[in-house]
Amino acid sequence: MIMKQTGLTLIELVVTLAVISILLVLGVPQFQSTTANSRLTTTINKLTGDLAFARTEAIKRGEPVAVTASSNNWANGWTTAVTISGVTEDLRFSPALTADVALTTSGVNAIQFNADGRSTASVNFTLCDDRTGSFGKLVNLATTGQTFLRVNQTCP
Repeated sequence: MIMKQTGLTLIELVVTLAVISILLVLGVPQFQSTTANSRLTTTINKLTGDLAFARTEAIKRGEPVAVTASSNNWANGWTTAVTISGVTEDLRFSPALTADVALTTSGVNAIQFNADGRSTASVNFTLCDDRTGSFGKLVNLATTGQTFLRVNQTCP
């Protein structure tokens, strides 16, 4: 009676491990770049979403709504709040950004949307991470209250 052997030979195992190693060496750097791009996109979407929310709330309530940087630094997060008859109500809070992401503005630490949806300031938000090159994103908030996104901004 002949017994049939099953399993892998040593050569098959070594070749399989070599192919997997090559795929990992080629794929991991691209995956890291994809993860970094996704982190920037998520952060910029959160910011533009909160700005749109503040504008909508100002129009809906007929009262000014403010988006304010935490500790005068947008990287520390921001709060969306409305003040009615001297009483401030926090509507949303965004936590601090991760250490490898920088969010800078043109010196504005608070933005107020009036009851007509207009912003009291025109602001450029620049978002970069620890990479150099054209990976940054820029959001321009116009005094009309509209936001405009520009990608592939040069980061220092």
